[in-house]
Amino acid sequence: HQLIADAEAKWQIRVEPPFNLTWNYVAPAKKADGSDVVIKIGFPQDGDFLSEMWALELFNGEGIEKLLAEDKANYTMLLERVTP
Repeated sequence: HQLIADAEAKWQIRVEPPFNLTWNYVAPAKKADGSDVVIKIGFPQDGDFLSEMWALELFNGEGIEKLLAEDKANYTMLLERVTP
């Protein structure tokens, strides 16, 4: 719970109940301005998580959700929320 609380304070978001997924913690959130975002928290044992951050930085929202903020030390990302 501390990682979520830290991200809420750092990025001025309110995290909502998580999506029903199995590995990473992924949840919708609201920014202070009311816009929708997603928080994703990975596990340090997941070597691909930092690679995912790097790829999101590289693509910069072109054809994939945009990485809005990152905390590599805590394996946490703030992502643009996309819907079909």
